Amino acid sequence: MIIPGFFTAASLVILFWELATRSRDDIRILRSLKGEIVHHFVYGLSRISTLGYLVIMILFEVAPLGTCNGILTASSSLYTVSIVFTTFLFYCRLRAVYASRGDWYIPFLFCLLWLGAIICSVTPFLGLSGVSVGTSKHCTISPLIKGCVSTALIGPLLDTSLVFMFIAARRAEQCQVDFSASLGIRNFFAVDCVSVLNRGLLLDGQWLYLSTILLQLISLILFLLGPSVTARIVLVPLNLTIMNVAACKVYVLSQAQKFDEEKTRKTKIIQKLGMQIDHGQSDSVLTFFGGIKVTKTVEISFS
Repeated sequence: MIIPGFFTAASLVILFWELATRSRDDIRILRSLKGEIVHHFVYGLSRISTLGYLVIMILFEVAPLGTCNGILTASSSLYTVSIVFTTFLFYCRLRAVYASRGDWYIPFLFCLLWLGAIICSVTPFLGLSGVSVGTSKHCTISPLIKGCVSTALIGPLLDTSLVFMFIAARRAEQCQVDFSASLGIRNFFAVDCVSVLNRGLLLDGQWLYLSTILLQLISLILFLLGPSVTARIVLVPLNLTIMNVAACKVYVLSQAQKFDEEKTRKTKIIQKLGMQIDHGQSDSVLTFFGGIKVTKTVEISFS
């Protein structure tokens, strides 16, 4: 279990680095938007459960604990919790994209898909067991892995892939494409098609989703075709880490966009109030701004 331990340690370093480099911006944005407490709570639990899973897995793979099944059960529990909240962040992103146009049925279908991913993430409880390495207290996963465990990778892969594709389709739909013959085939493919692909596949954090899907696919192939237990599980912690980083980073980016829009809206209100006061409308300028009553007195002296 030395090689999986290295990959788990690398995953832990990636998560710590991402948390350390973005913590200040995350806290500023999440505290500024207090109307989405539930989503912020899900975001925090997603981070904590992923971190807990990595810590327990590295202990399982390196430390001589002895209680192999108990530790593996704890790591499987945190894996399920992390999948639940991480995939919910994906769902929140898709709902935000489609709910703005009134397409309620697509978020409903993806809610069912999210529930399916949760059910799939429970299978490690049923198909994995921990055993001791020889007579030592070091632990490893039993080679008798049941086939149902693969659904713990298939469910999140399917969920992330469909979320990515549906968001990409909505992004591409918003692009203006010129189909006129005067544009020319070369310019059409060089300009419009590149713009559509760039907006649908790369912008607004889409490249993070795409990277996550590729790693999930590689992890699933190794799990299904790996020649040994080590090869089958080696990328699972890294897969969950990148998935969590992508979901959380895109969520924070969307919150930052809301933060900027709210800041712009408040700035426009303040400017509007100032313009009304400058035009002698001080008596009518009495409003509540952010829970604080805004007033201003204008003194006019007559000579």
